Amino acid sequence: MVTIAADASLRLARHKRRSHLTELVHRRGDHGINSWSDFYASLAHEPFLAKLDDYPQALLIAGCDWAATTAITHLFKRLPCFADSSWGHDDELDGALLLAGRGERRAIGRPCFQTTYVRERYREYFEHDGFKLVWVVREPRAAVSSLLANREHTLPPRHALGLSGKSTGGQATSRLEKACAAYSASIRQTLEIKERLGNRVAVVDYDELAAHRNRLLPALCRFAAVSCDVHVLRHLHGKSVRKGQLASFEGTIVDQLALPAYRRARAAATLSLAHG
Repeated sequence: MVTIAADASLRLARHKRRSHLTELVHRRGDHGINSWSDFYASLAHEPFLAKLDDYPQALLIAGCDWAATTAITHLFKRLPCFADSSWGHDDELDGALLLAGRGERRAIGRPCFQTTYVRERYREYFEHDGFKLVWVVREPRAAVSSLLANREHTLPPRHALGLSGKSTGGQATSRLEKACAAYSASIRQTLEIKERLGNRVAVVDYDELAAHRNRLLPALCRFAAVSCDVHVLRHLHGKSVRKGQLASFEGTIVDQLALPAYRRARAAATLSLAHG
């Protein structure tokens, strides 16, 4: 009888503990989504930006893959007018959960989200109003070098990138060629985004922004309708522009495969030394 009572008490304690953990997960709002692989799997058939209209006057930061969008996002989040809507170690993932309707966290201030993860679903931007988008492009050598350096980043299959099974030299398609194709695919979105969003998007080249921050960062703040704090300027500097550590032959391949797409996107920049 004592053993039965002890077992019952143990089961009850375990049940309470599981219920408590479930409640904590629910409060966090992630419903068990703790990584990007979890996010993409869970939202495979659901819109990423389902709740964007619930965040009026939101400022979104996105761009081509590895375009230093995190650095730009953190610049804006240093300004006191923006709300801190994160609760975990990855504020972009936290924001993604909020915009997808998988979490709820109301904070005082204007919402600011990094939405680079939207990637090939970028046309979801066109389904919403009431937000502004900073779209960042970056020269391909730096972007491709950063992508290659992150071995945890899985590149899309070659058929999804429009590549054949063999490279121009007859060898199997290399990771470098896949990286160039992925970069070009993401940066080609720039032209359609600029055309469809009009004055709700600012297209800016990260390298030029960092090199000429005294002129271009205030212009970017004006687009975002926020005051430009001079102390923020020092957090964006020329040292943050790195061309990467590519071998000379790799740089030649990147220039051949990715530079044309970058030049077209660069010409579409709405904030530059040429446009002010």
